[in-house]
Amino acid sequence: MRGDGVAIVDVGDQGEDSGEGEILMTHAPEKRLTLFALRLAVLEKAASGLGTLGFVWATVVLLGGFAIKLDKVDFWLVTVILLIEGARIFSRSHELEWQHHSTWNDLPTTTRRIANIVIDGSDYRRESIRRTWDSSEVKIVPYTGWFSLTTNISRILYWLQILSANLCVMLSLTRLISQEYGKIREGETDKLNRKAALNIFYSLALSEALLFLLEKCYWEWNVRFVNLLEQVNEACGFDQTIEMIPIKRFFYDAFSRCIEGSIFDGLKMDMVSFSQELLASDSHDEQLMGARILLKFANDSIFAADTLRKIGSSTGVMTIERLVEMLNWKNHNENEIRFTAANIVLNLAGKKQNTLRLTGIPGCMESISSLLYSDFNRIGLRILKKLARHHDNCCKIGNTRGLLQKIVDLTGEKSNDINIDTDIMKFSLEVLKQLAATSGKEGRILRRKLSENVFTMSNMRDILRHEGEDVVILQKLSIQILTSLAKDQVARDRIGGTGGIIRQLIKPHPTVKFEAEEALMMLTLESKSNCSRIAKLGHVENLVKALDDPIFSYVNSAKILMNLCVYGDTETKYFDCLRSSAGSKISEVIFKKMMEEEMKSMVLEASIGLGAEILKLVDCLNNIGIEERRSLAKRLMEVLREHEKPCINIPGMRRYAIDMAIGMMRWDEKSSHYLVEEGLQRELQKVEESSSELESFLVFSENVGMIPHTITIQALVEIARTYL
Repeated sequence: MRGDGVAIVDVGDQGEDSGEGEILMTHAPEKRLTLFALRLAVLEKAASGLGTLGFVWATVVLLGGFAIKLDKVDFWLVTVILLIEGARIFSRSHELEWQHHSTWNDLPTTTRRIANIVIDGSDYRRESIRRTWDSSEVKIVPYTGWFSLTTNISRILYWLQILSANLCVMLSLTRLISQEYGKIREGETDKLNRKAALNIFYSLALSEALLFLLEKCYWEWNVRFVNLLEQVNEACGFDQTIEMIPIKRFFYDAFSRCIEGSIFDGLKMDMVSFSQELLASDSHDEQLMGARILLKFANDSIFAADTLRKIGSSTGVMTIERLVEMLNWKNHNENEIRFTAANIVLNLAGKKQNTLRLTGIPGCMESISSLLYSDFNRIGLRILKKLARHHDNCCKIGNTRGLLQKIVDLTGEKSNDINIDTDIMKFSLEVLKQLAATSGKEGRILRRKLSENVFTMSNMRDILRHEGEDVVILQKLSIQILTSLAKDQVARDRIGGTGGIIRQLIKPHPTVKFEAEEALMMLTLESKSNCSRIAKLGHVENLVKALDDPIFSYVNSAKILMNLCVYGDTETKYFDCLRSSAGSKISEVIFKKMMEEEMKSMVLEASIGLGAEILKLVDCLNNIGIEERRSLAKRLMEVLREHEKPCINIPGMRRYAIDMAIGMMRWDEKSSHYLVEEGLQRELQKVEESSSELESFLVFSENVGMIPHTITIQALVEIARTYL
């Protein structure tokens, strides 16, 4: 809500950083209350103005100037009216104060919990120590029972004002009708203006009383019959019983501001700023009320965006700082406030502009971390998940003492001897996935920290070993974490060295087969030991068979086989399957894939890359005829021409094409002739002039290269020229 009581509604995407949508303007519900307070204040101040004028007229003109000239009846009537009005004004000036206090009478009992204390094996119950009085409990005068309770004094003052106003109307109207102000004898010139003076006074008193009664009628009509407070309460989405208290309190505050200052002061109030002020209070009840209101509006689809914007931009009451402070409260009596504050922070974390201010508060990450050591670990993880969307926050999470360790612990089946449910494990894994995927130098540090944790790999393995559909999502997240960690050389060896991980990746649940293949592809990069582990498990034959599978299985299987050829120890017996298949099955499939005109770029890149590595092991050109070799040479040149500009989705296309051309020329002189005929020299020159740093890396994290090739594409071009 804006300060003018208008809520901004974005009909477009309600998610983070949503695009532009249709903007509608709608009135905030509480705007009806501030307008009601303004109209009441106009009547109240008009009545007070007339009352002041009547008092001045009576004291200066009537009693002060003509006291001895007034009849006895008028003298006492004027005196009584002044006393009545004085009493009414006095009670009116204090009524709002008592009304404020009365709103606390029905506060939720959850804010006044009884602490259970166990001492020496016995149960002792005692009320939590409270060092201040609750205004709803106070008896102003002892032994007077009901009449002294602050919750009832406002009612007494209310009816006292009604009685006073009616009495004033009756007395004033009676005298105005009767006009019996005494006879004026001849020569009594000092009584000539008595009638006019008394008529003016009684008219002022009557007008004041009628305006006051009109105000009360207007009040009663809107409060009792129209049920304005209940309507606004419902429009705000509050509960019709307990949560009527905030609406009443808000209205009384707005009315008080209109009365005590300008009549327009109350119009500047809205429920969000009102709740922010309550949140900054020292009263536990007011803090809880403020937190509940903020959470209600932060969760509302209509008012959420504007509420969070207002919270994030507030400077006077420092709402975000207060919320972060509440996350650290450990007293069990403050659990509800802590939980509510955490939910508000969760909403704030979903907006980038608020996230930057949130994480910029000193001790913010420590406060969020404290949630993970209590019953609030689920919401704490959800906050971290949203914060981890931003690169800088990932660094702060990694640098917060003990936070990474705790997140890793929550991915285990047990933590502190308490069974962890699936949701908590899921949130923990999602946070780790985001941290492990961080780019740049900070990402390398985070991955190193995670891989050095002795429980990270074993927890991932235990998740992969579980069976059942309910853990498939956990397995998928675990595999994605392993894939990101495998960007680090040390982590790759640690993953492979953790017993059972590679075996579980070789035979995954069908739903996570694609993710498992990607993980194996990363684990076999520059890792001779992991290549040997895969070969020892007899997975080479499965990879060769997978070349007949759909696109993604083909691509991943081809890349894993390519890594086995590059980094594996092909002199061992475990690679016999690879050698026996290289000259027949593999070469037949990849050559066929390469010649398909409508082949997807990913499949083509994987086919050329695997073909180039196979040619380094065996002469598989013997399996195809002369015309097929000519067609293959032509196809490679077409690839170089069609991919003149490197692309991050297929960064190795030109490199693999040149590498395969080198392999063909190494085994067959005719192939060298065919390549020259198709323009190899010209294409090599183009590659040399348009080479990019993009083509120097095997793996990327966003736009940052992670694992470089052992040979640059420029050097590869020079090698190719030696065969021409």
